[in-house]
Amino acid sequence: MPHLQVVGIDCHIGSQLIEAGPFVQALRKLKELIESLRKEGMIIQYLDIGGGLGITYEDEEPPHPVEYATHLLEELKGLDCTLILEPGRVIVGNAGVLVTKVLYLKENEEKTVCDHRCWDE
Repeated sequence: MPHLQVVGIDCHIGSQLIEAGPFVQALRKLKELIESLRKEGMIIQYLDIGGGLGITYEDEEPPHPVEYATHLLEELKGLDCTLILEPGRVIVGNAGVLVTKVLYLKENEEKTVCDHRCWDE
């Protein structure tokens, strides 16, 4: 396609992964793809490897982000691309709260329903 310039590739294998292994496996395949595209004459400058590690909801134990980065950096050696990362739930999952207020309660014999809205005042 003469009017399309491919400059990067993106991969998102999930957002609740709690092991580095799947990311490393995906990265290996992405490296193969980049090499293949470069042989075709494409100049691949950017690699986005997606959503990062998951978060502990119950008893999950995701690796520390430094451990995750160590695995990725080892696999990225020699790959001349700008790496793009999304922070992942393990970093931002506990960083916020949802604030709402109750507008009214609707009660009947079977149940009570709470109608609420996000705080906007």
